[in-house]
Amino acid sequence: MMLMNEGDLYAEKFAALSSLREPGDKVGTYEGSTYVSWGWLQGLQRLYYRESRRNTMEYFTKEIPAYTGLYKRILELCGDASLTHERRRRVDALLRRHRDLVNSWSRGLQVLRCSYSGDEHMCRAIDSLVMTLNEIYILTPQCW
Repeated sequence: MMLMNEGDLYAEKFAALSSLREPGDKVGTYEGSTYVSWGWLQGLQRLYYRESRRNTMEYFTKEIPAYTGLYKRILELCGDASLTHERRRRVDALLRRHRDLVNSWSRGLQVLRCSYSGDEHMCRAIDSLVMTLNEIYILTPQCW
């Protein structure tokens, strides 16, 4: 199923968001994926990868809306009355997985927001991304 492969790519791209646990944790991007900075060495790590807050937000501002297209395609498939029982079961499992991912990414963005609480521009950008994820999350019907 092509949607599963595409979903795995986004799960990998945003894996660092799912790993954020404490305010102060920060995320960077490198070669199309995200990483959690190494605590007290994060300045050195971000310098090495030529990473900045701005680059990180540009990455998420581009990639999260692109992900919403995938999520909406999964929702459309969920509403397809012609699906066989087996196919319906797989689509429902895929949708549950993506609901969990969206929820995890949204929580990670909230942690990231706390990390940048002194930067109003970053907080607004993060709020916008959380709102984008929340909008697709609430669209999800209870298919299963």
